[in-house]
Amino acid sequence: MRELSEIKRSGALVDALLADHALFHLEADLRWIDVTTARLGALAEMVRPHDRRRPSRAGPAAGGPFRRPLLRAGRRRCARRACR
Repeated sequence: MRELSEIKRSGALVDALLADHALFHLEADLRWIDVTTARLGALAEMVRPHDRRRPSRAGPAAGGPFRRPLLRAGRRRCARRACR
């Protein structure tokens, strides 16, 4: 943003307009991130209200539902191809 502001101050008219365009897009993205972050708490409440109990999570070592066989297979495949 500092580089774009410097171009805006010292550049030609076309460069200043392009820098303005990029700065406005960055500013809009930052505002959207701020608004979205502020709304995530409300979204979490809608998706998972507090009165419902969470299911227990059995990890991969316990053979629970969250095992990752594809990740393990991917590691083996990568080791065979010698990609490091």
